[in-house]
Amino acid sequence: MRIRNYLRNALYSLSTFFILGLFSLFLRKVILKNYSITVLGFEGLFSNLFSFMSLADMGIETVISYRLFSAITDKDSIKVNYLMSIYKKVCRIASLAILILGVFTSLFIKKLIKGNEYDWSFVYLVYYIQLLSVLSTYLLGYKRLIFIVNQNEAEITKVNFYCTCITNILKIMSIVLLNNYLLYLILNILNNIVINLCINNLSKKKYPSLETDEEIHYYELKNNGIIKDIAYGLPSKVSGIIYAGTDNIIISAFAGIQKVGFITNYNTVVTMVSAVMEKLLSPLQASISNYIYSEDKESGVSLFFMFDRICFFIASFISITFFCMFNPFITVWIGKEYLLPLSFVFAFSINQYILYIHKVLVFYRYSFGNYEIDTKYNFIAAIINVIISLLLVKKYDVTGVMIGTIIGHLGFWYGRFLLVHKIYIPSGNTMYIKRQLCNIVLVLFEGYITYRICDVIHLSYIGLCLKFVVCLLVPNIINLALFLPSKDGKMIVDYFKKTISVLANKK
Repeated sequence: MRIRNYLRNALYSLSTFFILGLFSLFLRKVILKNYSITVLGFEGLFSNLFSFMSLADMGIETVISYRLFSAITDKDSIKVNYLMSIYKKVCRIASLAILILGVFTSLFIKKLIKGNEYDWSFVYLVYYIQLLSVLSTYLLGYKRLIFIVNQNEAEITKVNFYCTCITNILKIMSIVLLNNYLLYLILNILNNIVINLCINNLSKKKYPSLETDEEIHYYELKNNGIIKDIAYGLPSKVSGIIYAGTDNIIISAFAGIQKVGFITNYNTVVTMVSAVMEKLLSPLQASISNYIYSEDKESGVSLFFMFDRICFFIASFISITFFCMFNPFITVWIGKEYLLPLSFVFAFSINQYILYIHKVLVFYRYSFGNYEIDTKYNFIAAIINVIISLLLVKKYDVTGVMIGTIIGHLGFWYGRFLLVHKIYIPSGNTMYIKRQLCNIVLVLFEGYITYRICDVIHLSYIGLCLKFVVCLLVPNIINLALFLPSKDGKMIVDYFKKTISVLANKK
C-alpha cells in the first residue's frame, strides 16, 4: 500500500508537470505565430533583471526554513509563529525594495537593449507588468513556506495546477481571439494573486494556530543568530544570481534582444526537464543525509562513489539527449528559423552534463552546511562567468556566452569538490579526478555514436520519438554493460532494492 501511494503521488506530480509543460510549449508557439520573437526576448531579459532584485530578501527563506523544520519537529507553535512573522515582514520589506529598484532600473533599459527600432512605450509596459507580477508573489506568497516545511507541497501543487491551467486557457484566448499581448501578461499577475489567496485561505484551515503578525525587533534577530545566518548565506545567493542572471543581459546588450528570445525558447524545454529531474532526484538528498551520519567512514566512501555513478548515468543520458534532439525538437515544434547553431547546443549540452554529474557533490554539500567554506569559490566562479562571456560574446555570439557559463560552472563544481572531500572523503581525491576524466571520454564516445544514429532518422514527430528511443538506449546500454558488473553497479542494485523494500514496509 505504501509503495502504491508513493507511486501514485509521484505519478500525479509528474503528470501535472507534463500537462503544464505542454501548455507552456503551446503558448509559446501561439505567441510566435502572432508576434515577433522580440516580445519573448523582452520577457527573458526582464526576468534576469528581476532575479537580481530578488537579493532584496537576503536569502531569508533558506534561513527561516532551516529553523522552521526544527520548530515543527518540536511542535513549538510559538516559535513557528515567530519565524513566520519574520518571514512575512522581510517579504514585505523586500517587495518595497524591489519596487524601488525596479523603477530605478527602468531608467537604464535602453542601455541594455541593442538597437533603437522598438516601440519603447510597449517595452516599458511589458517591464512594469512583469514587475507587478514579481511584487504580487512577494506580497502574498509568504504562506507557501509553511506547506513546504510541513512536507505538504502536494497541496500547493494542486492549487497551482488548476489555477495555472485555467489561466493558460485564458492566455491562449487573449492572443488568438483578442490579439492582446498585454492582457496575456496581466493574466500572470491575476494568476499569482488567485493562487496565493487560495493558499492563504487553505493555510487558515490547515494550520489554524498560525499567526504572522507578531512584532519583530532587530536585536532579537541578532541575538538568536538569524542575522549571522543571513550574513553567511547571502554571498552564496549573490554568486548564484550573478552566475544565472547575467547571460540574457549580456546577450541583449551585445547580440540583440532577438537572440534572447531564441534562448528563452530553448530554456522553456530545459525548465520542463529540470522540474521533472528535480522531482526524481530529490529522494537522493534524503538518502545521502541519512547515510552520512549512519555509516562508518569506509562504507561512506563506497556509498559516495555509488551515488557518483548514478549521477553519471543521469548526466550522460540527459546531455546526450539534449545534443542529439534539441535542434530537431525546436524545428518540429516552432520551425527551423528559430534554431541556434549546433556549437551552442554542444556547449549547452556540456553545461548540462556538468550540472548533473556533480549533483552528488551538491547533495553532500547541502547535508554538511559550512556554507562559508566554498563561498569564495562560488563568487570567483560567478565573476569568471561574466568576464569570459563579455570577452567572447562579440566574436562567438550566444555560444561565447555559453562557454563563459561552462567555465563558471566548473568553478562551482571545483568549490563543492574541495568542500566535500575536505570534510568527508579526503583520501578519495585522486580516484574522483580519474573517474571524472574517464567519464568525459566515455560520454563523448557515447554522444558521437548516438548522434550519428539519430542523424539518419527522418525529422518528424515520429522521428523525434525514434531519436529519443536511440538516446535512451545507446548510452544507457553502454553504461549498464560497463558498470553493472562492477562494485558500483552491484551497490546501485542493492540500494534500489533496499529503497523499494523500505517504501513497501513503511507504515
